[in-house]
Amino acid sequence: MSDEQNTSSTPSTFYYEEGRDEMADYVPASIKRLLDVGCAQGKFGTNLLRDNRELEIWGVEPFEDAAEVARGRLTRVINTTVEDSLASLPEGYFDCAVFNDSLEHLADPWAVLGQLKAKLAPGATVVASIPNLRYFHVIKQLLQEADFEYAPYGVLDKTHLRFFTKKSMQRLFAESGYRVERIDGIKPAAFPWKFGLMNLLSGNAFEDARYERFALVASAS
Repeated sequence: MSDEQNTSSTPSTFYYEEGRDEMADYVPASIKRLLDVGCAQGKFGTNLLRDNRELEIWGVEPFEDAAEVARGRLTRVINTTVEDSLASLPEGYFDCAVFNDSLEHLADPWAVLGQLKAKLAPGATVVASIPNLRYFHVIKQLLQEADFEYAPYGVLDKTHLRFFTKKSMQRLFAESGYRVERIDGIKPAAFPWKFGLMNLLSGNAFEDARYERFALVASAS
């Protein structure tokens, strides 16, 4: 994952090196050409190549140092923002595009998703990992601490330009011309007992708050 929009500051080493193994299962096994938007050092692509050495992976990465590492791992890496890369990407080429924690860094993710459709092959899949604003740590900060404090990483990462809940993630893709096929919470956290009790008394109305991120799979409609 990397900071797609804010290129004035460098993301943490943690972001550069994340392999995002939990997202690999959402990528269809049959694909041949994948676009990794915000590929960082290309570790996610490296993980995919372990199972499919024939897979062609293009990365888009705005940070030069990370892009240079990724070039040694992926088929091709474009060192710029996704907005600036779209015009140079081949038409109807990719059968999968991945956004691992990068859509929230864009000023206009609706426009990017809309323009991306021309670069996708028929039947292509878009896979995204998106932070969840209704994560219970954020709710606790808002309700109990009466605060909204940015952080170096996580849901309230100070470089995030957009914030999404499970519902608004689905709306983002629907409004951009995609059909959401699947959305799952990944890596659930255990609720503190008070929050767990509140969830129980509300009929599990806060079940989505267990998840810091959701994995979403969509197809062009």
